[in-house]
Amino acid sequence: MRDLPDTDFDDIFSKPAVIRAAIECGARDALLQHKRAGSPIAVWRDGKVAWIPPEEIEVDESAATDDGASPHNREG
Repeated sequence: MRDLPDTDFDDIFSKPAVIRAAIECGARDALLQHKRAGSPIAVWRDGKVAWIPPEEIEVDESAATDDGASPHNREG
């Protein structure tokens, strides 16, 4: 885990849109990784676990970078 000595968590948590965007980006990245690796994902459907095969995983691939890295993880 990265060292975060100067992180102002009160400031971060006061911005729900930033948190939501980070969660959505992370979820999209995870879905893309599963889809590209040919791995299914587990979802909760009708009160039980259901497996979605990789070819049925719906994800906006245009929002990802060519190398699969998230824009929010880039340094520079």
